[in-house]
Amino acid sequence: MKGYKKLLALSVFMVIAFPSLGQTKLTQESFWSKYTIRNYGVDDGIFSQQVYKIQKDKKGFYWIVSNSELLRFDGLGFKDFDKGSDGGTLYDMDEDSKGNSWIPSIGAGLYKFNGDSLKSYVSQTGELTKAVLVGENDSVFVGTYGNGLKVFYQDSIYQTYTTEHGLVGEEIWTLERDKVGRLWIGTNTGVSVLHEGIFKNFTTENGLPDNRVRTIKALENGEVWVGTDKEGIVIFKDQKPTKYLHTKEGLSNLLVQDIEEGTNGDVFIGTLGGGVIRFNKEVKETISKSEGLISDEINTIEINSDGLILIGTEDGLSVLVPKFFSTLSLNGKDPFEEEAVTLNQDGEGRIWLGTYGKGYRVYEDGNWLTLENPPKETNGYAQSGTLDTNGNLWVGTQGSGVFKIEGNSFVKKFTTQNGLLDDYVRGLTFDKSGNLWVGSNKGISVFDSENELIRTYSTTEEIPNPFCITLITANDGSIWYGSYGGGAVRFKDGISTIFDTGKGLRSDQVLSIYEDSNNDIWIGTFNYGLSKVVGDSLFTFSPKDGLPSANYAGIVEDNSNTMWLATGNGITKVSLSDLNQYQNGSLPILPYHYFNKEDGLISDNLQAANNSTVEKLEDGTLLFASIDGVSAVNPEKTNFDVSAFQPYIDEIIIDDKIIETQSSFKLKPDDKKLAISYSAINFLAPNKTDFRVQLVGIDEIWVNVEDRKTTYYDYLPDGDYTFIVSAIGPDGQWSDKTASISFTVLPPFYKTWWFMSLGLLGFIAIGAGGVQIRSNMKLRALNRELETQQKIQKERERISRELHDNVGSQITNLITGIEVSNLHVKKNQQDEALSLLENLDSDARGAMTDLRETIWLLDKEMVEFGAFVEHLNGYLNRQKRYLKGLEIKLNASIDNECVLEPGQSMNLTRIIQEALNNSRKYAKASEFIISFRLENQKLYVGLVDDGKGMDLDEEINKGSGLKNMSHRAEEMDAKFQIKSDGASGVEIEMSFDVKIP
Repeated sequence: MKGYKKLLALSVFMVIAFPSLGQTKLTQESFWSKYTIRNYGVDDGIFSQQVYKIQKDKKGFYWIVSNSELLRFDGLGFKDFDKGSDGGTLYDMDEDSKGNSWIPSIGAGLYKFNGDSLKSYVSQTGELTKAVLVGENDSVFVGTYGNGLKVFYQDSIYQTYTTEHGLVGEEIWTLERDKVGRLWIGTNTGVSVLHEGIFKNFTTENGLPDNRVRTIKALENGEVWVGTDKEGIVIFKDQKPTKYLHTKEGLSNLLVQDIEEGTNGDVFIGTLGGGVIRFNKEVKETISKSEGLISDEINTIEINSDGLILIGTEDGLSVLVPKFFSTLSLNGKDPFEEEAVTLNQDGEGRIWLGTYGKGYRVYEDGNWLTLENPPKETNGYAQSGTLDTNGNLWVGTQGSGVFKIEGNSFVKKFTTQNGLLDDYVRGLTFDKSGNLWVGSNKGISVFDSENELIRTYSTTEEIPNPFCITLITANDGSIWYGSYGGGAVRFKDGISTIFDTGKGLRSDQVLSIYEDSNNDIWIGTFNYGLSKVVGDSLFTFSPKDGLPSANYAGIVEDNSNTMWLATGNGITKVSLSDLNQYQNGSLPILPYHYFNKEDGLISDNLQAANNSTVEKLEDGTLLFASIDGVSAVNPEKTNFDVSAFQPYIDEIIIDDKIIETQSSFKLKPDDKKLAISYSAINFLAPNKTDFRVQLVGIDEIWVNVEDRKTTYYDYLPDGDYTFIVSAIGPDGQWSDKTASISFTVLPPFYKTWWFMSLGLLGFIAIGAGGVQIRSNMKLRALNRELETQQKIQKERERISRELHDNVGSQITNLITGIEVSNLHVKKNQQDEALSLLENLDSDARGAMTDLRETIWLLDKEMVEFGAFVEHLNGYLNRQKRYLKGLEIKLNASIDNECVLEPGQSMNLTRIIQEALNNSRKYAKASEFIISFRLENQKLYVGLVDDGKGMDLDEEINKGSGLKNMSHRAEEMDAKFQIKSDGASGVEIEMSFDVKIP
């Protein structure tokens, strides 16, 4: 048996740690399945669609030659560079030692690109150029379409080769240099090899399968692969054709556009119509549009040492990023995409997978076996699992009680008929005496080793909440119970200790409990909380401590003492040592790695919530259950390479005019608007990238701008400033790397030394007193306003969420404006300060109105529906100046008067406000209809617009607005539904019980 377990562990380890050695059937076996594919087309900024060449520069950017466009790609987006362009169709690109890129075109000849603008050399090269290769001493070989080969040096032609010099043809498609230094020239009529001034030619008469040559690639082993137009590939060794690749050798299409060499002997072949083929000795794997590429018509392939594979096609760009996670597969090919609920490895090394409604799968002898689907006894719904002291697996189900697995059979042990409080079992654990603790929806049942019921816990005197989520046994013999609403309970030596929000939990809804290698207990909850038990108290980590916002539904420690936290939106990896050091104050910042679907997870939602959602196998592999299947990872292979990640300043725009990005710049007094654009180089996980900015001289702290890539400043006071931008990297945390630019706002003429000298006496005599009085008045007004804001802040602490959602952002704007106006006052810029204060006055009044509205809604025992509608009408009238172009219709004719509870009135108001804001800001709607209908003491609410609609799945995952509306509806016990066909209009329907006097 031990030999079997070692063999299984080795096979699983090879799957995860050494994918190049081949995989077992535990996960997908395909080479291409190890990559996440991101596609970019017209909607993403590649307006010409076709991608003919991809090249990485020394700064880390990828340059995309796309028909008539030259694009710079940083992973987050594309930027077009057309300054100096004379048109033409761009085909190729190569970089010289000075950083200049040489780009041939059909129609405008050869271009040189210096990183900012293009310069055409059409007068020297002619209009028709198609291929380019930079040689020694930055000489540039230019393949023309009809005029042979030209050698360009120091901005002029010093050599031309045509058929008169021995060239096989003058319509050149491709250029390549082999390891010996020979120049290979592919033409429409064959291949020429130029070495030491002598041509050697190949055609169909002496070895070529087809004279029309599309691409040539020299490999590290000395071979030269030649791709043709109709007859596949011929491989040359020592300038002799030695092997041919055709359909029977695995080519999916015989029109070969590009050939690139990878690592470990891989050669990648791009075909026009058959996708990309990977050749590795006798292994041939094809990836095409059906597997996720944007197109089957391949033009170019770029493979880099960072593991990225970029594929340019006729329809755009596909970027393949290596995954950290593999996906469980039952056949070694296709991913298992059922909802996974439990994962357990038993004492014999078998891996058990429990599903939602589809029974169990077991992995043994290198294969997945499907048990009866679903098993009649268990009803197919897995819910929990644990091992006894003999390594036997016991499972809890959703509705069928507890079973013991004997062999591959399920033997029923416990139901409500013989001691269970409920047949819905989420928690299972054996204590040190061999007793089985079973947690259900109605409490805990304890059975002895003879399967006799010896104790139950169900009343509030025994446990704070009977709805069990998880159960574990700690090494000290204590039993830990996690409930859905009552926190966690420790049973030890006959004493029950409760750990709930009163002791520091972020939520009483416990999702996971775990004991680490130091015998410390960790509790994961809803509401973004991870807590460590310290004696009879807790140390709780929350988003303010740096961990990503998440509900922690599964916890496991790997063999390197790193904690893996499975959540409802991905996985967080954090060192156990770092957690402990942060707890004791010796670590100021908590470092972590964050993983989501961009890193290969089959789903971001791992929130199954029971004691078996994650499993560490004997070889150290970690398995994670999710709503879309199972992800597997080797923890030792999950370190992000963030060396290429870098935020950068992209553009400086002053009054709508772009200036060259330098280390510093100046704004004249009459310059009104400044816009600073920035981005980051992030190809591994671009969707994780958010930004924060700080304008030193204005901002005292970082300002989080999320994914916005331009920051605007208007009417800055004169002085010196430095703009700094930071970004979240591929690992999910703020990078230490920043980008910055300094600038100076010059003073107006009346603040120059000569003007101030001439007017000093007059200013002192006439203006000083008035200015002082006016400044004091403004300062007193500002102080009064600040006192008002302090009162608002105290009120916010009582009803924090409501004011945060509605007034908080306005107060933030007021405070920022006051700080800027103070700077104006200190710099004697009274006119600017007065203008800004007038705007602040209007904003402050709006904030106070919203504050009064919140207090009015919450301060009543009951709100009559008529009064609510009148209040809503008042709000809509006040919003008209912001809703230009949007007509609002309110239908609220209800015969029987009803009343709303304060929470109902507040949440209903906020849902209407959120929906109205979405219609105005995002849907671009022209009409918004609010309707109320009362039937059988139930109020029906309809919110309908005629905007552009939305993709519900995408929007729910992307933003918090829809989630907030849904959460508010849950608080009202309201049914809530959003409908949209994705093309036009959004309809929100909700209903809830109301009281009728």
